[in-house]
Amino acid sequence: MSDAVHDLRHQTNEAAVLLANMKDIIGEDADLIAATVEGETNLHEAIAAGLTRIMEVEALAETIGATMKRLGERKSRFDAQSEHIRTAIVSAMQAGELKKVEHAIGTASLMRVAASVIITDESALPSQFFKPQPPKLDKRAVLAALKDGDAISGAQLSNGGVTLSIR
Repeated sequence: MSDAVHDLRHQTNEAAVLLANMKDIIGEDADLIAATVEGETNLHEAIAAGLTRIMEVEALAETIGATMKRLGERKSRFDAQSEHIRTAIVSAMQAGELKKVEHAIGTASLMRVAASVIITDESALPSQFFKPQPPKLDKRAVLAALKDGDAISGAQLSNGGVTLSIR
């Protein structure tokens, strides 16, 4: 658990205890509650530290994602280069009528590959070659119907919740 989360939990508990002890004095006055929490706890500072940490980790995650993308692209280039070299070696060995070439770094051998299928027009294939697929639930359609007030057996709307918006 990060320090920001630990501090947030600690300050949240302190604010809850403070408000529970002061409820008779403060009442339901939102401004007085906010002023009391701000003045008597470090909850605002803990939230600010949490927001700062969110920005830091999101920036790190974004950087890692960009690095992974670049490395993935680089891997693809190396894979393509390897495949081009393999093709060139096969051509060279075939041209030299060589079945096997031994070197200290490794042995290159030409081997027969079993035939594989190439689909040129999937829509022209007879239905016997297709596997039946189970139906897939369209959750968006269920959500839309529930929001329109339809009663759907086996589904209901959640109560929603609260999320954090950071701008």
